[in-house]
Amino acid sequence: MTSGGFGKGRARRGGSNWRDRSGRDEAIISKKEISNTSNQNGLMQDDFELRLSQQELDFSDCIIVEIRCNNFVMQQAKFKNSSLNDFVIKDADLRGCDFDSAELISCEFDDVDLEHCNFSKTSASGLLIKNANLKSSKLMGADLSSSEFVDVDLAGSCFDSSNLSGAKFKDTDLSNTTFLDCDLKRVSFCEVYFNHTDFSASNISGVQFENCEGSILIDGELCSPEDLA
Repeated sequence: MTSGGFGKGRARRGGSNWRDRSGRDEAIISKKEISNTSNQNGLMQDDFELRLSQQELDFSDCIIVEIRCNNFVMQQAKFKNSSLNDFVIKDADLRGCDFDSAELISCEFDDVDLEHCNFSKTSASGLLIKNANLKSSKLMGADLSSSEFVDVDLAGSCFDSSNLSGAKFKDTDLSNTTFLDCDLKRVSFCEVYFNHTDFSASNISGVQFENCEGSILIDGELCSPEDLA
């Protein structure tokens, strides 16, 4: 593991040193459009801003298009069954948000605290998550194929029964993360830290490991990334 990667000497941004944004009460939003096309519950721009300001954060079953949000707090918001298209969030606190069964198209989460979020049964295309905290999050039964996770703390998260074929994990912490019964074909792990990361009952054909360290659990037996390379 290189010194710039996920070695023991490097402090995780998504770990104990994650900046707490709970004191913020400001939402800075630009270039937004929320479309209500073919959706009776769709939100327009003014409605979205009003809900943020009043902390009415249930966006379930909505179609949301071309959002640019940065430097704000939106904890425990609900996006269940929503369609998010070109949704870019930066420098934000989204802890405990619920994206259950959402559709994520060309979405980006950059420098975002997503701890304890629920992404179960999501369907993603062009998803990028970077510089983020996803500790103890739920990502079960999701289609995350070709998604990218860069400089992300995923410790204690659960990907069970998800499709991750072609996904990329770079400079991430996957300690105590579970990938039970997953499609991991052609997944790329670069500078990743594993610790009892469970790949049991998963398809790992074509998986690539580069500068990784730690231990992986497969059907009750521990092995190293080198053993699987």
